[in-house]
Amino acid sequence: MFSGQLLLGLAAAGMLREQAYRVVQTQAIEAWEQEDDFRAAIETDPDVRALLTLERIAQDFSVERYLRHVDAIFERVFGNIFMVFGEPDVDLNHLKDGTIQVTVRGVDVYDPTTQQIRGHSTDDIACWFIDTEYNGESFFVRHAYFTGADQPHEKLKRALKADVDEAAWSAIYSTTSRPFPKPKTGKIAV
Repeated sequence: MFSGQLLLGLAAAGMLREQAYRVVQTQAIEAWEQEDDFRAAIETDPDVRALLTLERIAQDFSVERYLRHVDAIFERVFGNIFMVFGEPDVDLNHLKDGTIQVTVRGVDVYDPTTQQIRGHSTDDIACWFIDTEYNGESFFVRHAYFTGADQPHEKLKRALKADVDEAAWSAIYSTTSRPFPKPKTGKIAV
């Protein structure tokens, strides 16, 4: 783990890169084979000590150097991955002809980095899906709709690199679903 920084330190101090590699590799192999302390071997190596002080070697073996950005990395990676969506805010409408229609009004999002729940309007929802025959285990997209502000129609055209039929788009750009039959499973999922 510390070899790379040590090689850079030796090269910066004037040792040829190939020689630095040989010195570090030799000490690392010996430490591994003899189950010895790699840092102690480096600190007592005359070629290394001719160029690096004990303080500089300590810096090259510092774990803090490798951990100094860990909080920012976790924030960036896990703060974006682990967004847990709560139940969307929906109205379920039973129509006179026996069909069902869903209207989405927004969604609440839990942010684990702040431990806050934030409500969002349909302007913040890019798309939403319905499984009209939900079995309680697997979600199958049977209806797909697009919502949101910021010209999603234009973004879809650019993404598909094609024209999108205006009539077809108007059927799926909606916060209210097309009517669908009552599910045989008795369940839907949004």
